[in-house]
Amino acid sequence: MLVMFFVNLVLVHLLTLHMGMNIFLFYLFDYVGLSAEYLMALTEYCVQKGKRSMQYILKTALGLFDEGVDSYETLEAWLCRKRSADDNIRRLAATCGWGDRELTANEKKYVRHWFEEAQASYELVHLAYEKTVDAIGKVRLAYMNKILDSWFEKGYRTPEEVNSGRQETKKTPESSSSFDADDFFAAAVKKGMSSDDE
Repeated sequence: MLVMFFVNLVLVHLLTLHMGMNIFLFYLFDYVGLSAEYLMALTEYCVQKGKRSMQYILKTALGLFDEGVDSYETLEAWLCRKRSADDNIRRLAATCGWGDRELTANEKKYVRHWFEEAQASYELVHLAYEKTVDAIGKVRLAYMNKILDSWFEKGYRTPEEVNSGRQETKKTPESSSSFDADDFFAAAVKKGMSSDDE
């Protein structure tokens, strides 16, 4: 009886979905073992994204389950990270002048790497954006990615760490014969762009 109560609760919450597809909810609830709260929260997120297809929700639920997001608590943490990444992507799109258009596959690859996999802050990515535009005069995601990856390798997670790390590098005596990686990347890209123009 309790199972039917939860299933009915989910069904009432999902009235915006095609009624014939609700068999998938039974599968996720009964066979996979996802709670009604989990299914409601995930469905709400998908519907907010404009993804009302039950196949999409099923695929997302099973993918998350395979990744270990198998309880309401772990889903809430995942949704929090995902919403933060989505917000950062929107902010970056506005900064780069992309507007509301759908990102290309290449753009998605980079921004997902930065905001979802590496969980970089918007401020850190924005600093890489500024360095890219200052160095080459336009937005080039591959260039930004090289900057960000070098910062990630050094353990920098904030603009303050980047700035203090650069100051420490300039203060150490053995670095006087070395070079700044950001300056090197800028010079390499400028040289590559000038040879492309010839």
